[in-house]
Formats: sequence, C-alpha cells, structure tokens
Amino acid sequence: KITPVYYKRLPNADTIFKIMKMTGTDDQYNLISHWMPTQMLVTESTLDQAFLEINNLMSETGIIPFDYETYDPLKHRPFNEAMPATQKAKGDYVDVLSSEIAGASFTFGSNLQHTYYFSVAHKDTDNLSKSVIADIINEVIEQGKPLCVHNASFEEQVTKQCLDILIPEPWDTRIMASYVDENEESGLKSISQRVFHYEQETYSQVMEKAGAADMRDVTGEQVLSYGCDDAFVSGHLAHLFYITMKLENT
Repeated sequence: KITPVYYKRLPNADTIFKIMKMTGTDDQYNLISHWMPTQMLVTESTLDQAFLEINNLMSETGIIPFDYETYDPLKHRPFNEAMPATQKAKGDYVDVLSSEIAGASFTFGSNLQHTYYFSVAHKDTDNLSKSVIADIINEVIEQGKPLCVHNASFEEQVTKQCLDILIPEPWDTRIMASYVDENEESGLKSISQRVFHYEQETYSQVMEKAGAADMRDVTGEQVLSYGCDDAFVSGHLAHLFYITMKLENT
C-alpha cells in the first residue's frame, strides 16, 4: 500500500520575502503581496471600511471560514465537575449552552488571506452589536456560499442560541479530517501542527498574557491575532482536505 503525503503551507509574508531575497527576486515582492495574510480588528470606527472590503472580496471567495470567541457568564461548576477527567485535565471544557459571543472572525480572499475580527464584548474596545455578526452570516447564506469551521457543532449551537440563525450545511474541517485519516487527532491545533508545521497560540496563553479570567477581560487588540487564527487555519485546512478527498474519491 502506498499512502501519498499531501503538503500545503499557510501563506506567510516573512517566509516568502526571505526566499525571494535569497534568490535575488525580492524586488518583485509587490507582484504577490496581495496574496499574503492580513488581519483587521473591526469595531464601530472601522466597520464601514471592513464592510466595503468584504463586499469587494466576497465574489472571489469560495468558502467563508469563521470562528467564535466566547465567554461563559454562568460558569456552572457542576457542569465542569461532570466532564470526563481527561478533558478537565486538558483545561478545554466549554459549556456551549451558556456561551455568549465575545467576537467572531471571518476570512475572505482568493487565497483565504484576509481575516476580519469583529469585537462584540472585549474590554476597552469600541464594541459592535452582535447583530453585525448576524448580518454577515445572513449575507453569506444569501450568497449561497458555505461557512467553514472546525467542529461545527459548537458554532452552529452558538449561532442558533445567540443569533437565532440556523447555518445550512457548514463545511466542518473536523469531519473532513476524519475522511482524510480517521486515526489522526481531531483538535485544530494538533492538526495544524501536523499538517502545516504551524504552532497556534492557545486560549490559556492568551488569558495568562492578559491576566484575564475570560474573553471579556481581554481587549480587542490583545485578542486580534489569536481571534483571527482559527478561521484562517480552518479555511486552509478545508482547501487541502477538499483536494485530498477529491483525489481519493472520498
């Protein structure tokens, strides 16, 4: 049996520029710079600019990766105590039913390179109403484009309970990963490390760095990079997995 190995790397401006400099072609960087990743914190003051850019990018974007950052206002201890010890030990317990939206990220572009983080409940930030998130999701649905997430059951449930929207047939990279290799770990950070050799920042690292108890204690600027990362990575995983599944007829 021959098992093919598929390679893909996340677009990285620093890496690309170093390679071009090494080969003496760095003066041509401007020809490809528009495919390199960008991140934008969207607040009340930048909302109009973000919508203008997103409207221009929507037509060239095939799937729309997105991700929520949430907080738990309830923090119901018995729920946590009832979780399996393995999950509690990893510190990744999330009570989906009481989760509220702190922010949401969406990635657009022909190279899935432009990620926008919409701040809803971060401290010291010119926050938006969560209805803005609903407007974007509804627009994507109306355009007939699939929303892409890792572990869609979380985003679907949060979207329904917080925005009263049902997401039709999202692309779930957790499920796609099981079609590519059913024996691999399903966590996004472990997959991105294995597939992309890319180290993602963790929730606990963000909390520790900001001295925060939950997402409400972190500013929009402090969470921007972390908040954009999951949507960006999920989109590129979906691209790789889609090609792999097509080639393998799965």
